[in-house]
Amino acid sequence: GIDNQKSRRNLSDGWKYELAQTKKVISLLIGKEKQKEAGKLYGEKHPQEVLSTIDKSSHNTRKEIANELGWSDGKVAMADVVWKDAPPETIKKIKQADVSINEAYKNISHEKKQRKKEEQRKADAEKGKSIISTVDFRLGDFDTVLADIPDGSVDCIITDPPYPIEFIDVWSKLSLFAKRVLKPGGFCIAYSGQYNLPETIKRMSENLDYYWTFAMYHEGTTQIVNGVNLMCRWKPVLIYQNGKQKLDHTFQDYFVSKAREKEGHDWQQSESGVNYLIEMFTKPGDLICDCFAGSATFLIAGNQLKRNVIGAEIEEETYNLAKARIDVELENK
Repeated sequence: GIDNQKSRRNLSDGWKYELAQTKKVISLLIGKEKQKEAGKLYGEKHPQEVLSTIDKSSHNTRKEIANELGWSDGKVAMADVVWKDAPPETIKKIKQADVSINEAYKNISHEKKQRKKEEQRKADAEKGKSIISTVDFRLGDFDTVLADIPDGSVDCIITDPPYPIEFIDVWSKLSLFAKRVLKPGGFCIAYSGQYNLPETIKRMSENLDYYWTFAMYHEGTTQIVNGVNLMCRWKPVLIYQNGKQKLDHTFQDYFVSKAREKEGHDWQQSESGVNYLIEMFTKPGDLICDCFAGSATFLIAGNQLKRNVIGAEIEEETYNLAKARIDVELENK
């Protein structure tokens, strides 16, 4: 009956797999009986010539099911994981052919990776609580915790503010802060999203002089901007200045971000990108400020390139995680 059911063309992969489970149980029982038979004969100390006639091969039920369904061993293995870990509604969708086994497996794998990443993040953040940062890195809103920075003392601000529209006010605060702390001709360099770019530019221009827009190209995985249904492959990097002055050297307005690390923060940027900006707009010994430090990528890069750095992060867990990262990164250099 099981074989007749599985031969029906209109059966989904989900139903075929479930029907195969009945035969799998039978196969497992056969395997156990073989093991018992072998064990009994060994226990009775049969002569070697008798033992050599016993089928002691492993009973590979996954391979048997794969052969029977015409699937690869890998597909059966994926189905095993899905039927073990997926919620009932997902199994129902697979049986209805609304979701494939492959899709469900990818979702489960992604969720497992995210859980593991979050667990590691929390563990590192807990560790960071007890670490005294080796750089000037402060917890809180930059407007408050960096208020003691003297006027006109910062050579360059390099930062990555949040992009969503609900955070748009921080761009006005950044513009005002930069006007106060930057030296004459000092640069404020801010990574930006594209969706709210016109409003971002408007707010940055409230107190600073527009210099240029750089393009940072993303290698590897990118993201879809659902609001406009576009695959985003580059990021604007806005270059503003406290009183426009021409740079004394020439360089290109395009650079590559070789990797997008996201272990520390969802908005974390690659060091390969910021290194270029640090080297082009500052020199060793300069003071760099990051108002939205996140996982401290910019602070670490600046420190390693022999710049003085100061920064702030408003989220406590991210701040503690960044302290742990600073401790590890700078210790290894």
